[in-house]
Amino acid sequence: MANPTVAAESPKTDAVPAQAEGQAEQPAKKKANLLAFFSKLSPREKMIAGALGFVLVIFVLNLVMFQPLGRHLDKLSKTIRQKEELIPKKLAILNDREQIEKVHADLGAYLTDSKISSEEEIAAYLGEIERVSQSVGLFISNINPVQTEELDNGYWLKVDLEGAGSMANIKKFVATLENSNPAMRVSAMNLRSQGATSEELRFRFSVVKLGLKNPA
Repeated sequence: MANPTVAAESPKTDAVPAQAEGQAEQPAKKKANLLAFFSKLSPREKMIAGALGFVLVIFVLNLVMFQPLGRHLDKLSKTIRQKEELIPKKLAILNDREQIEKVHADLGAYLTDSKISSEEEIAAYLGEIERVSQSVGLFISNINPVQTEELDNGYWLKVDLEGAGSMANIKKFVATLENSNPAMRVSAMNLRSQGATSEELRFRFSVVKLGLKNPA
């Protein structure tokens, strides 16, 4: 005698492959139905549908590609504008730096090492005066004590010299000293003759030097 329970379950077992086949056929049926629907459209309806599809594609591309690209280009343009705005400022800074370097070069003769002592500076100052006087043949008989004055950013030196020499040698001394060291100047010059027959003159003048402490 057959088992009624097994006989009753047999149709369910046979229904599983049939259901799977039905599910596999559904996409194909939908595709066939879509093609059949599109083939039934008139040329005008097909043109409208194609236009709508094109618009939809453009819309998707705009969201996915064009808008991010546009934002990137806007950001890039903003960065370029900011760089362009900085160019005049950087040029102005560069020009100021060139001017500062030029002034520094012009004042090079006045600058001295901030670590140098006043004794060393005075010794160099008197040594330069002696070197120039010997090179032009000017006799210096007396060098008075050096006067010094400290300034906010430098110093001021002054020494009174006495001696004798021809007018040509005195002029040469002044020109050579001031040209070789622009920081030095001859001032308060006093000349007098040594006699009617003598070409030499007695002189008394001051040599002044202005120095600036180099901050570097």
